[in-house]
Order: sequence, then C-alpha cells, then structure tokens
Amino acid sequence: MRILCIVPAGHEAEYLRKGLTELAYRVDIAHDVGDALFHCAEAPYDALIAMLDDVAQADVVALDAGCADAALIVITRDDSSTARAGLLRAGADACMSRPWSFIELQARLQTFERRARIGNATPRTNASSGAASIDPVAGAAPSPRAATPGRASFRLDAASRSLIAEHAAVPLSRREFLVLECLMRDIDITISRDTLLDYAWTPDEHADASTVNTLISRLRAKSSAAGVTLPVETVVGHGYRFIASVA
Repeated sequence: MRILCIVPAGHEAEYLRKGLTELAYRVDIAHDVGDALFHCAEAPYDALIAMLDDVAQADVVALDAGCADAALIVITRDDSSTARAGLLRAGADACMSRPWSFIELQARLQTFERRARIGNATPRTNASSGAASIDPVAGAAPSPRAATPGRASFRLDAASRSLIAEHAAVPLSRREFLVLECLMRDIDITISRDTLLDYAWTPDEHADASTVNTLISRLRAKSSAAGVTLPVETVVGHGYRFIASVA
C-alpha cells in the first residue's frame, strides 16, 4: 500500500514515516497541498493522510480531484461535528481529530484494505505507464482478482506480513512485501526494475537493478524452503512479472 502523508516538516512527519514504514507501507511525505498534488501527478497512491494545521474544505476538494483513486484521511484540530461533516462532504473518506492515535490511524488504513479485498475489481490504466492494473475500492490496496482455473492462488497478508499460498505461508521482510505488492498489482504484466525500485526503496537508499535481482533471488529461495514455488518470472532485459492468480 502506497501512502502520501501531507504534514509540515518536523518530528511529526518523521514519526509518521517511521511508524507506517514499519508496518510495510510505502510512505512519501509532502509538506503542503501543492506539493501533494505534484506527488499525485507523478505516482499513484492508495491513501492520503492530510495532517495540516488549518486544512480547509477547498484543500480536501483539491486532493480528492488530484488523487481520485486514493482514500483520504484528514486529521484536524477542529473536532466539532460540523467541521468533520464539512470535510467528509468535501471528499474526505475519514476524519480524525487531535490529539490523534496511531493505533486508530492504523485501524482506518486496515479498514480500507479490508474493503479492497471484498470489493469487485475492475481494470484501469495507469496513466504514467499505460499498464493495466486493478482499481482499488476506497483507494486502498488493490482488490483481489478472481483465481484462474489451473493456477495456484496467492495473496498478501498485511497483518502477518506474509505471502499466503494454498497450503503454506511465507514470512516476508518489509521490502519483500512491498516488491511483491507491486508485482501483484498487475498480474501477467512485466514490471520494470525501475518501477520496483521506486515502489520499495527511497531515493536516499541508493538501490539499483542488482539490488532488485538479489531480493527476487532471496524471495525465491525463501519460498522454496517453505514448499512454495514463487510465480515470479524474469523477463530478460525488462524486469519481472507475477504469473499466478491472486486470491
């Protein structure tokens, strides 16, 4: 799940980044609405968390329009029911008031993921790559695609951070989880190493194509040890693709 946090620079921004990253989310930070809209134009997000001191309904309208496929959580200082209702009408999917709870924020994100798993998926096109992907319900992680007869079925479990196969579970590191999540968004579509790097690593980590290759090799070995054949195919000169059904 890729999340954009809109929060002023400071300790709160770093606390959010650290906490959400530890939960295996891919996290980017924007410091104002304009910066957030720029991020949304550059990459698809599953959820936005707006934590600005004076978030207005106009800001919510702009974020809802600029990142329409993402769920929007607004954390506001005004805890009146009138203010929260106005933000919800403007396009927010959930509102929280200060002082906010990280446990509640995590539960809100898990709710969006749950809705995605039980919703009906429909194909959409990624504007930046042209590749077909799954339209997420309520802007959360991609909705499950129906299993194809004759193919093993897999799913990612965020709570246990594992890959669930038909008869086994493969425990994953945060990075392994993110790479598989990126691949499983677009079944049978080749995903470039650059796309995987952008999704699972931050620019200051200085990862490269060989880093992706090493991680995929490690994933294959780990899956094999658990009795699971990892359905990730190498497309020479291009990248990787996930070739099994998602449950």
